[in-house]
Amino acid sequence: MHNGLLLACSFGFEYVQIQSDCLQAISLINDPEAHTSSISLVCAIVSLCRRAWVTSFLWIPHATNGGANLLVKKHGQFYDLIVLNAPLGDVVPLLFKDAHCFNNF
Repeated sequence: MHNGLLLACSFGFEYVQIQSDCLQAISLINDPEAHTSSISLVCAIVSLCRRAWVTSFLWIPHATNGGANLLVKKHGQFYDLIVLNAPLGDVVPLLFKDAHCFNNF
């Protein structure tokens, strides 16, 4: 999350939504007292979010995040902006499954 925020900031994005299937991480960052957390990474993320932009953190259930999980497992973590004109072939079935699961939550 921290590296993603740094990347978004460097590209000058004004609106950023961070999605994660880790409910604990999202809860820590969304806590109104997160700026006083004993976890330095949480404080660093909150500090980044206080810049002149709009950020939000959203929990995505693991069952509805198959496409993103496959990309990370198959291609590793991205430290650069990658724009795809269409989803990768092996991700398409997972996107349909994710959409179906999400509608059932």
